[in-house]
Amino acid sequence: MQFQKFGLDAQTATRLLVQGMQAGSRNSDLVADAIKEFSIRAVDGSATTAEGFEAIGLSAETMVAQIARAPR
Repeated sequence: MQFQKFGLDAQTATRLLVQGMQAGSRNSDLVADAIKEFSIRAVDGSATTAEGFEAIGLSAETMVAQIARAPR
């Protein structure tokens, strides 16, 4: 359900879980929780979230709009 709220289909969600495990996560629950927390934080409108997007070269306004548009 959390993946759907973020706009991820089953194939994409599974791929992200596998990538997280391959990158060294100790279990898939931690990867899933990170995705859930990101989906919450990404649209919270806080200054630190905006700074994070901008630090990696992304527009905070654009990213919030795109993520918020994901089917919920």
